[in-house]
Amino acid sequence: MNVLYIDDEKEAAKKFASDFALFEDVSVSLMTKANDVSRKLIQRKKTDLPDIIVIDLYAKTDPSITEDRVDELIEEIEKKRLELKEEVKKMRTPVGVAALKQLKITHKTKKIPVILRTREGLALLQDSVLSETNKLGAQWTLKGRGAEFELNLMQKVFDDSEEDKNKASREVKLTAWGALGGAVVGFALTLVTAFLTK
Repeated sequence: MNVLYIDDEKEAAKKFASDFALFEDVSVSLMTKANDVSRKLIQRKKTDLPDIIVIDLYAKTDPSITEDRVDELIEEIEKKRLELKEEVKKMRTPVGVAALKQLKITHKTKKIPVILRTREGLALLQDSVLSETNKLGAQWTLKGRGAEFELNLMQKVFDDSEEDKNKASREVKLTAWGALGGAVVGFALTLVTAFLTK
C-alpha cells in the first residue's frame, strides 16, 4: 500500500514514516504542505498516485509558537472549559436527558425517536450522560443550524426509526412462522411415531 502522509511538522512526519517502515507492504511518502497536495498529485501519472492519503488536520500558521506553548494553551482552555461547565451546572440542568429517560421507559413512547437540541453543544455534558443518551438512541443537533437542516435531520431520524420498526416486525413474523412450523413438524413427527409404534 502506498501512503502519502502530509504534515507540516517534520519530526511528526518522520515518526509516521518510521512507524510504518516496519511493515513490508507499506510504503510512505511525505509532503509538508497540505495546500499543495491537489496540484502536485494532478501532475502525477495515475500509476504514481498513492493508495491512501493521511493528512494532519492542523498546520502551524505562526512558526514561532512552540509545541510546549500549544500544550500550555490547551491546558488553559481545558481548565476554563471545566470552570465554565461548573458554572453552567449551577445555572442549568439538562432536563432533556431526564425527559428522554422517561420517554424510553414508558411503553407507549419508548419507540418514538428523540432528537436533543442544544445551544451550548455537547462539551458541557459529562461523558457518562452523553454515553447514556446515545444508548437510549437519541440524536443530537445544535440550535441555529436552520430549519431546512433540522427538517432533513428529523426526516432521516424518522425514516431510520421506521426502518428499524419494519425490521423488528419482520423478525417477529419470521420467529412466529418458525415457531408454528416447528410445532407442525413436531406434531407430524408425533403422529408418525404413534402410527409406526402401533
